Amino acid sequence: MTNQWIFKGFETPLPIWLIVLLLLISIVLAIWSYSNLSITKSHKVTLSTLRSLGLIFLILVLLNPVFQRINKERLKSQIAVLFDNSLSADISLGDYSGKTSYQQSIEFLSQIDTNFVQLIYYGFDANLFPTKPDSILLTGRETDIAKAIGTVSELKRDAKAIILFSDGQFTTGQDPRFVTDRLSIPIFTVGLGDTLRKRDIYIQDIIHPDVAYKDTPFIVEVIFSHNGFMNSKSTLSLKLGNKIIASKEIELIAERSVQSVNFEIYPENEGLQQFEVQIEPLNGEWTNVNNQGRFAVDVLDNKLRVLMVSFEIHPDVKVIQQVLDSDASITHRSITWLGNDRFISGPLPVNSDTLDLILLFGYPHSGIPSNVRNQVNSLLSSSSYILAASPLFDPALAMNSLQNSIPLSLPSINSPFEIGLRPNLISKDHPILKFEQPDYDRAPRVYSHIRNINAVPGSEVLFKASFKGADLDSPVLVVRSIGSRRTSVLNMFGYYSWNLSTNPLVRNGIQDLIRNLILWTATKADDRKLTISPVKREFDSFDPVIINAFLKDESGLQVSDGMININISSEDGQTSSFNLNNDGLGKYSINLGNLPQGLYSFDARAIRGSRELDRRSGQFTISENVVEYQTTYRNEALLKDIAAASGGSYHPWNESSSLINAINAPEFKKQEYRNVAFDWHPYRRIAWFLLAICFFTIEWILRKYVALP
Repeated sequence: MTNQWIFKGFETPLPIWLIVLLLLISIVLAIWSYSNLSITKSHKVTLSTLRSLGLIFLILVLLNPVFQRINKERLKSQIAVLFDNSLSADISLGDYSGKTSYQQSIEFLSQIDTNFVQLIYYGFDANLFPTKPDSILLTGRETDIAKAIGTVSELKRDAKAIILFSDGQFTTGQDPRFVTDRLSIPIFTVGLGDTLRKRDIYIQDIIHPDVAYKDTPFIVEVIFSHNGFMNSKSTLSLKLGNKIIASKEIELIAERSVQSVNFEIYPENEGLQQFEVQIEPLNGEWTNVNNQGRFAVDVLDNKLRVLMVSFEIHPDVKVIQQVLDSDASITHRSITWLGNDRFISGPLPVNSDTLDLILLFGYPHSGIPSNVRNQVNSLLSSSSYILAASPLFDPALAMNSLQNSIPLSLPSINSPFEIGLRPNLISKDHPILKFEQPDYDRAPRVYSHIRNINAVPGSEVLFKASFKGADLDSPVLVVRSIGSRRTSVLNMFGYYSWNLSTNPLVRNGIQDLIRNLILWTATKADDRKLTISPVKREFDSFDPVIINAFLKDESGLQVSDGMININISSEDGQTSSFNLNNDGLGKYSINLGNLPQGLYSFDARAIRGSRELDRRSGQFTISENVVEYQTTYRNEALLKDIAAASGGSYHPWNESSSLINAINAPEFKKQEYRNVAFDWHPYRRIAWFLLAICFFTIEWILRKYVALP
């Protein structure tokens, strides 16, 4: 390591010529102050010099000169080491003895030459986290190898290589091969576990809806796998609570296979219902833990009722229709205007009492007769509605007809322009925007009315327009709540091209956007003072149960001085009482930690002083997570592919020491250096002020010596 000093200049607003002038003036003053005194010439020169040096040092230090010290440091080759922290890495199979063998496989790391190599340790399961070799707990219930590799490659861009300890089984995330193909550094893989496949039957997946409706059947698909037990039979049972509601015989014809069984469930009661599927164990199974699985379905009492009226034939109508048809929470009726007062599929309803939402495509425009517009406006006067634009859509006419409820303001008609979409970052947490957002720069263009159009006060803009690369304030999607009613305007058309895209993010994005828009607008605005819910409806047995609440008063203002008490009841009737923590700004929360599996209900009571503000109740479930016990053998093929694609090498756990030669190779011992610069400010060191004082002190002593005052 070598040092180099550079003078950078003065950190002062004064120009250089003024600094030089100040120094010259200080020298001239020092000489002049002794020029007329009756002392020897040598004393004059000495005293003038001392005073000049003192003044110069003092001025220079106060002008804040900056020096830069440049250190040249030798760099070590960084190698990221990833330790699989999942439960499956602790399973004993064949010669592999769980954590004991795991620790044996990492002992060679201590033999790597750390004079040239720096090892940076991370553990991973569903997420990546810093760790140490002796701190691996093997408690992760999910494994995302792709996320671990991708995250560490972003965090450590200077890393020369990655060492991956894993059994090669990933239970969440994408296939790691897709990430490996994009890396420019080698990955050395160490295979944990054993390639031996145990005789076992396990539930692989349960496909079910999160929401169902009372008296409306739904399908649950149970996917299970087995290794061994050819020509055996077992029974797959479906339970609601402790009651078996259906069972089917399963036949294991092959030595190894994946099969699926469908159950049709007809819910009779509303509320959160917990189901369990279980395969009857067979003799000789490796474990029975993975023979069962739990899931929960929230059964609602009714569906949203939507009326869609199309006033123009356009491909966008099919997109909206597709969303309405695919959502089980919606029952809808669609009619199309033919001209005059004629409609396909029946006339307009007389009133909107039986509707949750009216969705109008292409309404209004100048071709619609006034009597039809009056009838539609009467329906909209007390209903939640969505106006979806079309080529003939006249937003100025809509403003005149619905000025008390429409969230847009447009003084006059204008033509649509081809635009791009821009989400409004201020509203990014709005429920309508809760979907996987595509890259809007790569999405097809749409059309919108963008000239002289604004959102009315009290409304919220979710999307704005971009025109020829410039971001505009013109609203493309704007929503508004009026009491318990909600109104929305989708000020764009031509999004059918999104539905035809080969990019699934774009294709699914428009469907999710329209679905969320319909569901939000059709739902009555929440006027509850207390809103309380768990962070999710179904927890794993390893998950901490966290419940959040928000409290407001009758005026809608946040209540930060309230108290919320919650009673948690389990299936066996045991009840525990807790007070939520006050997080401020009307937010309250509690972390209940880990709870035993089962169905839980809660009752919450919010009070302020001695007055009760509101009461709410709800449910959640706890299910055992056994995904790490589904596939227990080492996926050696995946680990070899990762190593080969990245230019690394594969090593079984009991041969991991062979990696030493690879890591101690010359390419990891190259001498590389970097310059590290540090700014140094003299005014921060008192020694320089003491030096100036020293000059003045010597001058004073010499003055006394020559008998000067």
